[in-house]
Amino acid sequence: MTRHIICLLFLLCARTASAGQAPALPEEVSLAVGETMLLMADVRRAALGTGSVVSMATPERGQLLLFGESAGETTAELWLADGSMQRVRIRVRERDLSGRLQDVRELLSGIDTVNARVSGRFVVLEGSRAGAADRARAGEVAALYPGEVLDFTGEADWESMVQMQVRLVEVRRDQLHRLGLRWDNEAAGPALSATAGGGNGGLSLQASMLSELTSRIDLLQQQGLAYTLAEPVLSCRSGGVARFVSGGEIPIPVTDGLGATDVQYKEYGVIL
Repeated sequence: MTRHIICLLFLLCARTASAGQAPALPEEVSLAVGETMLLMADVRRAALGTGSVVSMATPERGQLLLFGESAGETTAELWLADGSMQRVRIRVRERDLSGRLQDVRELLSGIDTVNARVSGRFVVLEGSRAGAADRARAGEVAALYPGEVLDFTGEADWESMVQMQVRLVEVRRDQLHRLGLRWDNEAAGPALSATAGGGNGGLSLQASMLSELTSRIDLLQQQGLAYTLAEPVLSCRSGGVARFVSGGEIPIPVTDGLGATDVQYKEYGVIL
């Protein structure tokens, strides 16, 4: 009888000990970017191969929280409270946004001026001439999925854009007269004229001022008397401001009233 009681107590103690043990840590873990995973482990110390792939936290004792940062693989070395050490291989995959894209498109069904597409790690909402009601609906849908859906619809689609092709040219001062222009408000704009019935019965063409000016500048460049600094194409909204600097910045030491020296950077070159 005593032997049976001892055996029964031994089995109860064994079951209690096994019930109190935390589940074994997996050797490999897989999660998506932006996804979290909670592991039951009493970790005393941890080391990550790279923190850009996954981050770890211990919200409570006996818990290990993993958060997928970016796609990739890394290894975590974990020192547990019982003195053992375990290595866990962590694989973070790109987030599958096909399901989220389908949900967003269903919420935007019937709105033709707002389009949804996947761009990198986000679902992007774009609108072409979307009205106020459609933009408001797009904003409501984006608010349902913060951090996943970006709303790029706005009034910018209604505004006109202006684009200019600019050519910045440096010409020697003694060669300016060869351009044959007076740099004032009297300079005419581009023009093209055609005259038929000349002396030989042919067609006479006169090129525009712009074509003549470009040809003369090209000729000066071939002779080494002019140099094209830059040929930018500037775009901005109608009524807005576009700025271009052909040059750079130089450091200038500046001393304040207390004698401390600081460095300020000043732009140099041609500022358009």
